[in-house]
Amino acid sequence: MKRLLFLFLISCATSTQLENPDAQFSISKNFDFSKHYTVALIPLKDVSFDEIYNDIALQLLSIGNFKLVERKDIENVLNEQNFQYTGITENTKISEFGKILNADIIGMYSFQIQVGYESFEVYIFGINYKPYIVNVYLKLISVETGEVLYYGKGRGQSYSKSEAIEEAVKNV
Repeated sequence: MKRLLFLFLISCATSTQLENPDAQFSISKNFDFSKHYTVALIPLKDVSFDEIYNDIALQLLSIGNFKLVERKDIENVLNEQNFQYTGITENTKISEFGKILNADIIGMYSFQIQVGYESFEVYIFGINYKPYIVNVYLKLISVETGEVLYYGKGRGQSYSKSEAIEEAVKNV
């Protein structure tokens, strides 16, 4: 049954990737989709962009086998243990940080936001509208092994920044 579920998920992932050029990802063969995971979600850099965090959290929770460590708990550990966002990327720090939070996975994300290309600009009543182009990157790392279980990139584009972010996160 697990093998059938895994093959189904891989075929869905592959077909999604082929149908949607804005979604690119890689999944480790060791990622067990039948397990439930506790995830500590943190930005790769010391930035605060609640909209991206909230959209990624919503997407992870909607899958059904992820639960999240509360954001305030993550911030408390960062402050108490003198962790730096940039220092967590080392495998030893990921393991230590994850164990303190009782997390199975550290989810690290980053993003880029660009404002428009000339070929996509629209003029309406003399007002120039430029699209937002958002790339979101998400890496799920096992606390136990340090292995990257999932790495994905999602792209979104819209004349509304929040819609571009939402689309990029859905594609990641």
